[in-house]
Amino acid sequence: MARPHKPWYRAPRQTWYVEVDGKQIPLAKGPKAATQKEAYAAFNKLMEHVDAPEGNVRQDSMISILGRFLGWTKKHKAPATYDQRRYFLKSFVKYKGASKFRPERVTVDFVEDWLDSHPKWKASRRHAILCLTQAFNWAVKRGKLAKNPITGIDIPTQTRTLTYLTAAQRKTIYEATKDIAFKRLLTAMQETGCRPGELSAVESANAKLEIGVWVLPQHKTGKKTGKPRTVYLTAVMVEMTRELADKNPTGPLFLNYRKKPWNRNSIRCRFRTLRKQFPEFGHFTAYSFRRAFVTDALERGVDIAQVAELVGHTSTDMVMRHYNQLQERVAHMREMAEKATK
Repeated sequence: MARPHKPWYRAPRQTWYVEVDGKQIPLAKGPKAATQKEAYAAFNKLMEHVDAPEGNVRQDSMISILGRFLGWTKKHKAPATYDQRRYFLKSFVKYKGASKFRPERVTVDFVEDWLDSHPKWKASRRHAILCLTQAFNWAVKRGKLAKNPITGIDIPTQTRTLTYLTAAQRKTIYEATKDIAFKRLLTAMQETGCRPGELSAVESANAKLEIGVWVLPQHKTGKKTGKPRTVYLTAVMVEMTRELADKNPTGPLFLNYRKKPWNRNSIRCRFRTLRKQFPEFGHFTAYSFRRAFVTDALERGVDIAQVAELVGHTSTDMVMRHYNQLQERVAHMREMAEKATK
């Protein structure tokens, strides 16, 4: 088994080593615990200058670049973004020894071979390419690469799936669900328009029931806006929050039937099961409830700026581009056309 691309200790020699491009480089010598800090300091310094530079550009190792990019992502981006990038980049470095490649030697053909090895990746293929491209662009901006080696790779066009669920379809899904914990989650999606990740993260400490809101300090757009996300609760949600806070005074409010917090994967799996149960509804996801919340609010006459605030957007652009399904409500729009001409 290959050594990991991080310092390790060789007891017989009482020496810390790291492997770079197949060479074992000593970092510090002495008792393990006493020299560990020194070894990692030497490792970090080595990673700053690994390999000979071309001009003024350092050529860092693949593991160093992707690892630092993930570290930067974890610090500056939302947890969901970090998880997604980590998933795809971890898959990439495991493919045919990519972890030992020089980054500048990665080719478009190699990346496409990696993508083709995952035939189940549909929309994920686009996300995987973007993650790798973003990592290389990040390295270029910081002088660790001369250029992005996969510039020009074909990035699939993002296709927008029509996933609006009518009120009747949502009612059918709700009534077919026997799991009380999942029913609560569906109700919360319907009543708040929250992102699935927001619902899985909300805790009793976030609830300000005296004014009827959740205040979420960490959320998808938090680092961009610098503000907490305020979720305005209906009477149904105030009562549900009070009930769940009594049951779960610490940690996430919404737990599954195993008393574990919901997460992106568990929610995704439940909706995959629902799609098999109701194939006639088309390709719907948890976000379909969020889209329905927005569309229904607009149809009922709620101002678009207020709708944007309700769902946690700072402008109306995202609402119009990604969530508003009014243009797909042909019957409703024809009715509105009749109304407009009378």
